[in-house]
Amino acid sequence: MINISRSIKKQFLLIITIWFVYFILSKIALTQPHWDLTFFSNFNYNLFFLIFLLSITIYIKDRLNRYIYLNLAILSLLYLSGLFAIFTGDAFSIGDDYLQYYIWSYRKIVISFALCTTIIFFSIDYLFRQGKALLKYLTTLIIILPFVFFYYQKFFLDYRSVFFKHSQYELLSSAIGMNFLAIFFIVVFGYLYLQRNQPITRHINLLILSFLLFVLIDTNDNFFFYYKKQLPIISQIFLTGNLILYFWILADKIFYMNSEFGKFYDELITSKIKLNIKILPRKTIVDKYIAYTKERFKSVPDRIFFIVLMVIFLSFFVYYFPFGYTKVNVLILVTMISILLVYLNALVTRRTKKRFIEKNN
Repeated sequence: MINISRSIKKQFLLIITIWFVYFILSKIALTQPHWDLTFFSNFNYNLFFLIFLLSITIYIKDRLNRYIYLNLAILSLLYLSGLFAIFTGDAFSIGDDYLQYYIWSYRKIVISFALCTTIIFFSIDYLFRQGKALLKYLTTLIIILPFVFFYYQKFFLDYRSVFFKHSQYELLSSAIGMNFLAIFFIVVFGYLYLQRNQPITRHINLLILSFLLFVLIDTNDNFFFYYKKQLPIISQIFLTGNLILYFWILADKIFYMNSEFGKFYDELITSKIKLNIKILPRKTIVDKYIAYTKERFKSVPDRIFFIVLMVIFLSFFVYYFPFGYTKVNVLILVTMISILLVYLNALVTRRTKKRFIEKNN
């Protein structure tokens, strides 16, 4: 039976209490006139608030990578602001249709900026682990602000441009461009992680994977809006699954922080004591997965059979599955994961050769 400490019980009791108060208040608010809200949309807003509470708890308690969780908390609040947006409009409780356009457009810009900033900060925080948080944020801003100005300068220079229809499509295409920047820095983080052999908790790797899925889903949503296609209910279900993954990672992080091993490991990483011993780097999950895959497909016939089988399945899916959100989303996921696996394979192979040379020397 799992032994749960009293401190963990208190933390989760406080989180659940605050979340329950939010849930009751949101239910009361939804009795007022508002936009149509599906069950999954409402459920996702509840998950965003829960993720915010978990992230803030980790930020307060953690000594390692704490600002990553602060960024996630801020990002969750920005997405949660959509709950306020559904009450704006002439036919609803707050403001008018002009305010509705302003909130939708500039909320989109701020979220795009915050999402990209959060992901870039992963690489900067990993690269300058011992650096000051202010320096990390300044470096992140130096990287991202030119892209923000390039994509959104029109909306900063003339706030009335949000009322033009073509500007809304420019806003969506700009958000897709920012997402590609975020994906690029996810790849950069993977490169740094596999080249530097710097110790890190498993939660950071899981968060990066979750952000990759999140960005792909968001890109697909923007793509459908851009081509004037209505998003099906499955889009919210994809997001729900992604948010549940965030919740699981953050909850596991809180348990880890309160465990004896977690306290010892974090203390070891954050300490400035230099041990005069040579430590053999432990194989990462990526290393083990690549090694396992290579072993399973060592023979050429097995590789050929697997590739032919995958091509056949993908061909049937492309030709016979009806075009729509699900089809595009699956194709994007398959493409990105395939590219990611090839990229990781190249990095692992390179690092293995480097280790072999260092060992022999």
